[in-house]
Amino acid sequence: MKFSIALALTALQATTVLSSHVLTRKGKGFEGCATKPFGCGENGWCWNQCADAGEWCWTAYDHGKGDWKTCKEDADCDPSRDSSVGCAMGDCDTCGCSCT
Repeated sequence: MKFSIALALTALQATTVLSSHVLTRKGKGFEGCATKPFGCGENGWCWNQCADAGEWCWTAYDHGKGDWKTCKEDADCDPSRDSSVGCAMGDCDTCGCSCT
């Protein structure tokens, strides 16, 4: 019986890791790695991939120092449309570039 439980837990963990490419809600923020260069979160804020391993960040105007960029769809977050956006910086729990 112990083997079956261990096998089930291993399968569950593998499923979680393999599905982590989707940004999922975690507390005030989201977790997971990005599989596309930018997008609109379900919360209406833009995000951009900021490193090669899928790390991402919320985007803000004034090169990351201003108000966070809002969106209704992924196309609203295309960084080529607005050169003034960057990774959100400052005193916030969800600022920075990561997958966690």
